[in-house]
Amino acid sequence: MTEQRLTVGSLAPDFTLTSGDRERWSLRGVLAQQAAVLVFYLWDFSRT
Repeated sequence: MTEQRLTVGSLAPDFTLTSGDRERWSLRGVLAQQAAVLVFYLWDFSRT
């Protein structure tokens, strides 16, 4: 039984997340999408 451990070094730009339906998501793409949504919400909040 091998223990899989994730460290900061292993979360390289090529690291991919595999969901239940076998779709592969690049971690960098997911983080970029979340950052874009966060920036939009902050901009919208500061506008009001």
